[in-house]
Amino acid sequence: MSKSNYDLLLQMDEVLLNKSLAALYYSGFLALQGEYNFVEGIPESMHDFTKFSYQVRLKNEPLIDLRGKDQVYIKFAAELKLIVLTGIVLEFDTSFYVDTQIRFDAVNKKMIFDLSNAQITDLYINDTYRFHKKFINNINEVIAVLLSAYLTEDKKTIEIPLVLQQLELPMMPAGDAYELPVRMGDVLIYNNRLLIVGLNFFNETAEDISVMQDMSRGSELYISLQEKTLKEVFDFWWDNTEYDKCEDFSGSFPINSDSWWEKGSDILTRLLTLGFIETKTNYDNLSCIYNGLVKVLEKPDFEFGEDNRVLINSLKIQAQVQASFTAEVVKDIKLDSSSIIPDRLTPWEDDKLLKHRAETKDILKLEQELELSISQAEGIIKLNDSGSLVVEIVKADINIELGDQWYHNLSEKAVNYIIDLLEKKVLNKIPDLVISPNLILSRQDIAGYTMQVSTHYISFDNDELALTVNIGINELMSKAVPVPVYIANKRTKKIHNFDCPSIEDIEMENRLGFYVLYEALKEGYSACKACIGASRLL
Repeated sequence: MSKSNYDLLLQMDEVLLNKSLAALYYSGFLALQGEYNFVEGIPESMHDFTKFSYQVRLKNEPLIDLRGKDQVYIKFAAELKLIVLTGIVLEFDTSFYVDTQIRFDAVNKKMIFDLSNAQITDLYINDTYRFHKKFINNINEVIAVLLSAYLTEDKKTIEIPLVLQQLELPMMPAGDAYELPVRMGDVLIYNNRLLIVGLNFFNETAEDISVMQDMSRGSELYISLQEKTLKEVFDFWWDNTEYDKCEDFSGSFPINSDSWWEKGSDILTRLLTLGFIETKTNYDNLSCIYNGLVKVLEKPDFEFGEDNRVLINSLKIQAQVQASFTAEVVKDIKLDSSSIIPDRLTPWEDDKLLKHRAETKDILKLEQELELSISQAEGIIKLNDSGSLVVEIVKADINIELGDQWYHNLSEKAVNYIIDLLEKKVLNKIPDLVISPNLILSRQDIAGYTMQVSTHYISFDNDELALTVNIGINELMSKAVPVPVYIANKRTKKIHNFDCPSIEDIEMENRLGFYVLYEALKEGYSACKACIGASRLL
């Protein structure tokens, strides 16, 4: 364990930072254009000859390179288009490094690359025009100026979107008062691979972050939280959430035996009619449809144990249960002319069918509300779908006692079966207890891209919880896939061969691949005349 006195300690591998920028790149991140005037103080009639228009577009995702303590570089490979002298177009491939910083934005509660004081280094231009070296040097200076101006004025920050998504707690009301407070945040580039971040939610002091050690063990993300932090976060969440701490359940099951019912209506009919009216009732396709609600009534107390086990004390819950029994009811009503004389003693056919009735209907409805006090239960710490750590109740001594109405209408065997079923349902539906904010942006959309936790491991030791995680971007997962032969432009509704020069002008967010030309034409795309020719659907 790290034994830090930060409420939350993060250690992020360089590979995770690169994944975050890849998602931003494929969503159309960082494209810029404008005008630049490189001569001042000349007559207005000459302005067109002293300025140029420019467009810069990334050719692939930026590359993050941690280079030791407090040094991080981002490499950009871009396509530069210059329009000079009111119409001459020059195109260059260029690459450059940005010397920048990573910091925690306490106001917005986000991890960001801070470009406000970025320095452009190692600027390269692929000169396909064979310009004079002096001209290329001047172009280098111009590009450095416009990029520096852009990065410091327009694009001051780049968000790292995979972790610490505003440190939100789930199911909280809107407003600053209901956001988890952040008192301080320290950032350290530990070495050429690891970024360390320390945050405090409830106090403003912590040890020097530079004394932290690498605890990641090769994982993409290592998270450490103190036991007192987990309890403080839980208290804050419980006291402020709008969530009622309840979960509902429902289901159904078939009933294959008539031993469920306490029958007597057929016998009663025969007695009341002195044996002349005989009824026979059959229940076919019996089923039980049930639903209910489980709610935690009071804030429980819990203690953390080894690994990811949690001991929960004084768990008080409410369970509301409804059950509806339905069946295909088949009823025959007969006239027995021999009354109570047994049929075997009469020489004639003494039973005459008066009525046959068959219908599907509810034959019984039962409901009950229970309050259960569980002196001791056991839970596990897990990472839920929204990226928060929660305590899931997995074991509890639940004893449900149903009222007399159940026993009056159902056999003891049936009631015991329902009790066993409900005890399992109640256990499974005790709401999870939130003990951390959203640490990982899991299963949420970022500009069209979604993340998943591919592997994770949770352990608890020495009053600290440790979580190691690897994260995958679903749409960018590494796997071999066929390459589409056709690339469409969603904006212009044109379809091109994959090697058409026009594809370079299509922004990444506007590209769409097709394997079959017919499918693109059917969806309304028109063929590029330069690379495909006159193809259309009549």
